[in-house]
Amino acid sequence: MHTRGAVMKLRDLQTGVQDYVLTLNEGITGQIRQQGALNSAARLEIYAEAYRLRLVEVLSVQYPVLRACMGADDFDNMAVTYIDSHPSRHFSVRWFGAGLGDFIRASGHYRKRPLLEEMARFEWALANAFDAEDIAALGHEALSAIPPPHWPSLVFTFVPGLGRIDCRWNTIAVWQALTGGADAPAAEQSAETRSWLVWRPGLASRFRELSTLEARVLDHARAGAAFADQCALLARDMADTEAAAALAAMVRNWVGDGIIAGVHPATPSATI
Repeated sequence: MHTRGAVMKLRDLQTGVQDYVLTLNEGITGQIRQQGALNSAARLEIYAEAYRLRLVEVLSVQYPVLRACMGADDFDNMAVTYIDSHPSRHFSVRWFGAGLGDFIRASGHYRKRPLLEEMARFEWALANAFDAEDIAALGHEALSAIPPPHWPSLVFTFVPGLGRIDCRWNTIAVWQALTGGADAPAAEQSAETRSWLVWRPGLASRFRELSTLEARVLDHARAGAAFADQCALLARDMADTEAAAALAAMVRNWVGDGIIAGVHPATPSATI
């Protein structure tokens, strides 16, 4: 009984310290002894400060270009605010920064700098692509072997970590300049939204711009639409024969990019 009581007491102590570190709840302060010149509050503060410094470092690694855009001090202050409002809930810090784009968008402080939100989302997409599971992409030979009658019901699956973001600002140009060691161009809003594909075909993440039409069709395909449905989507803007040719060209590009992981029929009864 004594041992069990001691274990429970230790568990309560650990929970209290964790609560202080995460939320600065001072309920545990009275149970922490003073050590030398350090009183209980000072001892707890050491752990809380170390926790925040470590997570600020994590965010700096995950969002290096965003940090360069904002400046170190502004980024670090923003990171601490994010940490306090989004305590880490995952065993791996890899996922800690997942909500930073949403946090920036919701913050009135950054509302006049929308490029920052786009940069956060772009860098997160790059990180997701880089960390994604390695899966062999489908080659042109495999698609060429599919009999033509089966194509209308064909559904594509895509490689893990494939991302797509929309930008209203010159976010990608700023990212390219800063990662290349050049001065960033001034933030500039585009005349229309530009769509970008992000993926990792080998050892490094890549990205390329998508036309508005290709972005729409790709979203449709990723949602599970069959080849015939994708053709119908294109046929809203062009003749049927042109739609089929345009879609075939898109699929060739997707295969060349290495983003198609597999194909399967749209219905269980169909066979390829």
